[in-house]
Amino acid sequence: MRRCILILIALGVLIVMTAKKLKADPLVAANVEPFRPLAVVWAQAFGLAPELLLAEMCVESGGDPLAVSRVGALGLFQIMPGTLPDINMMLKTSYSTADLFTPAVAVQCGAAYLHWLLGYYHGDTALAVRAYFMGVGNIDKDPSQGQDYLEKVSSYYDFFTGAGLA
Repeated sequence: MRRCILILIALGVLIVMTAKKLKADPLVAANVEPFRPLAVVWAQAFGLAPELLLAEMCVESGGDPLAVSRVGALGLFQIMPGTLPDINMMLKTSYSTADLFTPAVAVQCGAAYLHWLLGYYHGDTALAVRAYFMGVGNIDKDPSQGQDYLEKVSSYYDFFTGAGLA
């Protein structure tokens, strides 16, 4: 009897682990809604889905424009200060790191960088999203990295659109 119970528990754990699908948090999604108009503007400017930008904001900052990560990424899109010069070159701007706390700047920079990543990865959204988090060099070495991050972004994309990324 005890052995049978242990087997049933093990099977239950296995089923839960394999069926685990990340779910978007509606409260986090609600936090980014005020930035939807900016997402629409910059998504149109860069040929992106606004829902992808909203999903990135959910995962990156939870909708907090003043977010600072433990590694120093800043703002709604958690742009690394070292990436900002490249984004400034793309945009022909001269934003400072302090500007990344301004939602309009953060969304523009995040959209520009994601647009560049999509071009670099020939339209492969999954690779571009992974590279947004892991860095281009890391994804070029091992394209399978960042699956958990992709699943988080996809769960929010699915929340906003009803269709996932992966």
